[in-house]
Amino acid sequence: MLGLRTLLLALSLLALQALAAKITYTGKYHDQGGIVKYSRSDKIEDKHAQPVVQGVEKWSNKKYKASQSKTGIITVYNVKAVGSKKEAVDLVKDMEHLVWKHTVLGSG
Repeated sequence: MLGLRTLLLALSLLALQALAAKITYTGKYHDQGGIVKYSRSDKIEDKHAQPVVQGVEKWSNKKYKASQSKTGIITVYNVKAVGSKKEAVDLVKDMEHLVWKHTVLGSG
């Protein structure tokens, strides 16, 4: 009985993973050697993938853009590189909040 429950739990978790799209938030910033990137990755529901790709630029007043690779990975990034890593980290937090606001909260 326990084995069956474990199997069902594993299968349901696998199904949830299949319905999620990988999303990477990238903040570009200037460093001594040129432009460097700070990134964080997460997952969003597949149903939110296209709205994010199509909406991020509008939602951010053209501060950010989004693209989706052939493998389905979404990348949200800042249009203009900022001056420091701290600013890039703050931008990435803002990107995450923006996507959350327009997908999870449904105000997009």
